[in-house]
Amino acid sequence: MIIEKMQPQHVLQTLALQQTLVPFELPAAHALTLYETLQNDTDYYIAVAREEDTILATATGICCHGLGGNFLVIEDVVVDESLRGKGIGTMLMAQLDSFAASKNCVYAILVSSGFRKNAHRFYEKNGFTEDVRGFRKSY
Repeated sequence: MIIEKMQPQHVLQTLALQQTLVPFELPAAHALTLYETLQNDTDYYIAVAREEDTILATATGICCHGLGGNFLVIEDVVVDESLRGKGIGTMLMAQLDSFAASKNCVYAILVSSGFRKNAHRFYEKNGFTEDVRGFRKSY
């Protein structure tokens, strides 16, 4: 298994994985165009786990700059449902930790839907604490 930064040939498979997480349609053409922009933005890191040409998992890290220091926002963490519990997500999180360190981030944050109890246990196992309350506004 290889954990690496997403490459152009990974976009459509990564999008398909992400669509298992979000309740709205993500157009492929838009994702391809957006990838062209993001690949040149050094504050974005979309990690993928793959075996040969098959994407098994993905996670996105976005370095934000604040007056109190840089911080990492983690989004779109998805491991293929049939492969959960095998350490793939932990490897992705480690890759994002390395990215955060390279950007001098002082902390990382993420939000997870309240009903995703297994995901919450995974995040806690990977060093996150549930000491903040997140809010989301959909457009």
